[in-house]
Amino acid sequence: FMGGMNALFALALGLSTYAVAPITPLIMDDYGINRGTVSFLTSLVFLTHVLFSIPAGLLMRKLGARWQISLGWAAAAIPCLSFLSGNYYFLLATRFFFGLSGALSIPCWGALTMQWFPKRELPFINGIIILMLTIGTGISSFSVVHLSEIFGWEITLSL
Repeated sequence: FMGGMNALFALALGLSTYAVAPITPLIMDDYGINRGTVSFLTSLVFLTHVLFSIPAGLLMRKLGARWQISLGWAAAAIPCLSFLSGNYYFLLATRFFFGLSGALSIPCWGALTMQWFPKRELPFINGIIILMLTIGTGISSFSVVHLSEIFGWEITLSL
């Protein structure tokens, strides 16, 4: 069950990581910001990973992987509030928490996967997680513009 949850979480990470990239012109127009400013919505996710991955790995010793991955899942839900973003900084904060979700969760995947699955199945399970990240990114890149045309970019980022 938990292996499936991790695979679904990997899919969700893939769906949201680059979701803002195809719709940056819409965000730029709505907030009156330039390309450099809007690009921080994507780069902040990775910057947050860089800054918090090692501390999150150390934190896992105190919290345990299950609690920490639960915190990561909770942080990943915060971008669902994107529809409330009345300004750039609120949207930026949702992206920060999304990046934090990956920093908290990704170190736990390896630890939990090794506990839950036999050694001979680990390469397959790790492959599934990477596959789900890739599928999520592909789906997002293809669909976010179309969904934004139908629902608006704020709602689309909340999905």
